[in-house]
Order: sequence, then C-alpha cells, then structure tokens
Amino acid sequence: MQFESLNSEMVGLLRGTVERRLPRIRQLRHELHRAAEPSMGEWETAKLIETELIDLGLNFRHGLAGTGILAGLGGVGEGGRVILRADMDAVPVRESSGAPYHSRDPAYSHACGHDGHLAIVLGAGMVLRELSPRWRGEVQLLFQPGEETASGARAMIETGVLCGLRADAIFCLHAWPGLPVGHVACREGAMMAACDSFDLEVFGRGGHGARPHLAVNPLNTLAPICQKFLTMNTEQRVVSPCRLQVGSSNNVIADRGTLAGTLRTLDEDVRQASMREMKEIAERVARSHGTTARLSFETGCPVVVGDPGLHRLLVETVGGLLGGSRVHRLESPSMGSEDFGFFLEHLPGLMFRLGMGEGCEELHNPGFDFNDDALANGVLLMSALALRVCGLLNSQGQS
Repeated sequence: MQFESLNSEMVGLLRGTVERRLPRIRQLRHELHRAAEPSMGEWETAKLIETELIDLGLNFRHGLAGTGILAGLGGVGEGGRVILRADMDAVPVRESSGAPYHSRDPAYSHACGHDGHLAIVLGAGMVLRELSPRWRGEVQLLFQPGEETASGARAMIETGVLCGLRADAIFCLHAWPGLPVGHVACREGAMMAACDSFDLEVFGRGGHGARPHLAVNPLNTLAPICQKFLTMNTEQRVVSPCRLQVGSSNNVIADRGTLAGTLRTLDEDVRQASMREMKEIAERVARSHGTTARLSFETGCPVVVGDPGLHRLLVETVGGLLGGSRVHRLESPSMGSEDFGFFLEHLPGLMFRLGMGEGCEELHNPGFDFNDDALANGVLLMSALALRVCGLLNSQGQS
C-alpha cells in the first residue's frame, strides 16, 4: 500500500492543532488518572470517554464487551481506513506517585500508563475532527477494556466489533520508561510474545512425614519437572514456573501437588511444539517417580507482529516530524505480552513505544505516572499516521 507524505503546510496545521488542544488533552489525562478502575469494570472511565466524544460530535457505539467503545469520524470522500486503539483499565497497584490527581481508588492506579494512551487517542480524535476538511477516508477510535487480564480485545472481537469494519491499519502505542521523551521504539515482525498459562497437577500417595517410604510424594515429581521446564528456555520461548503448592502441614506428605506458570513464545509453531514438549516431560518424569501428571493450558495472547510496511511508515513519520535520531529499532522482541495481538490476527497493524523519560519509574511501579511532556508527540504521531494512511486533500480541497 502506498502512503501519502505530509507537506509542510499539513505539518504546520498538525502541530498548531495539537498545541491548541494540548491543555484539554492534559486535563483529560488527569481526569482519567483519577478514575483508575479494574479490568472489565471501567465504567467511570467509559463515561468520561463518552462525554468527550459527545462534545466532539462523534457517533459511537458503547457497551461493547461491557465498557468498550468504538467511535468513528470521517474526512471528505473515499480514502484509507484506520483504527486507533487505546486500552482503558488500571492495575491493582496502590499509587505512591504523589500526583495531585492521584487515583480515587486506593486499590487501583494507572501505573501502566493507560490514562495517557486514552488521552492520546482522544486527542488524535480532536485533531482529526478539526482537520476533517483536509483529509479523506475514515478513522475509528477504539477504546478497549481489560488489557491487563488479556480478556478485553478477544471479548470485543467476539461481540463482532470488527464485523463489516474494513481497515487498512490499526495502530496503538505504549508508554515506555527509560526511553527519552520525544523518542519512539519499535520493530517489524514479532514485537511481543504469545502468553499461555499452564497448570500441572501431580498425583501420588499421601502419608506420614516419619514414613516417607510408605508414601509417594508428589513433591519429588514436581521439583525435577520444574527444573526441566527451566532448561527449555531459549530466545524463542520462556517457560516460567511461578507457583508451586504441595501440602499444608509440616509432617504430612500430600497426595497431590500443583505447579503453575506461563509459557511465552514468539512463533506459533514453537508455541505448539513447546506445549507438546512440556506434556511429554511431565508425563515421563511422573512415570519415573510412580506418580501421574495432568498438564493443561489456558490459551492467552497471540504474538504481537508488526506489519513491515507500517513499520516503515512509522520510521518515516517519526523522522519527518521529530527527527531520524528519535526512532529506535528494537533489536529483539519482548517476552512480555499484549492482547493487541488479537486484533493483529485480523488486521495489519503496529504497536510502538513512546518515551516517558530516562528517570521515569518502571511500569506497574507504585510511583509511575504518565509523563505529560510526552502527550503532544503521541497525539502528533497517531494523527499523522492516520492521515498518511487515509489520504490528504490539498488546500483547495482536492486529492
């Protein structure tokens, strides 16, 4: 697909519109920060978004997968189609940022920056709405619940949110501590891993701690399985045993034990092969210890795979607006996961990181607060990407 360039006139219009809208975007980010809510329970957040969309005069659908929202706006005539996605939920972290707009709920905070993501996509909606006589095509603003529990994207898709919604690209960004403000990082291909949860049950024979020879201790099976799982780790996969539970008394050998964790992979073939290998390891070790094993998986997020053409578009856009030195290619993917990957199973898309500053607290840290200095560049880039995919009109209103 060919993408239009931004001439100096449009760049100037974009910068000026973002600058005028920035005070409201910043204020909105603070309002969203105060309203931190759990995954799939973002009711006040949804009301704040809906109020802003009404003020912008945009049509929208709400109540998608509970709190999800999809708003549309159009330019003049036929053109490309773009979706800008933002996640809505907070994390169960007690805030210690000291911000005057701190979360009203002490149990939750926007320690993952979703308040900033929302403000940026809403800001892009403001900018694109104001400039609508100057571009073609359609833009959808997608506000997704439940990213932190990897449940929202799949739930929205299951409601049919993508049915009849043709799109040439879907974009999202994520706040990134350690990356300087005004800088962006991304990569084409696999950027974040698929994540599946596993639960292993091992069944032995219980007994008295004084007579272990009369029992079959499941712990003696679980320990070597755990060790063998750890030896599976490569650049393409990470097996993380995270919870081991056997018994509840110091002098009782339990008849059952469990091991749970995650499997993270960067390729679907590796994903399926790893599940088979883990099952074979569990069953083989269990047999050798006179126990039985049952391993199950709960399918989670797919791999986040960035479209190569859209990656080139991002690099060009950042270079043109912020400077070529401001865009960084990630040498390797993250083994973290994001349910944005569900959308990428249906549409070409791209996720990129937006710098929060080198002194910013880490994500999910109680002291994290989205850096307001990054808002303008986030809105500028999301708006520019949408315009370049959709297509522009010249000052006389012609293609």
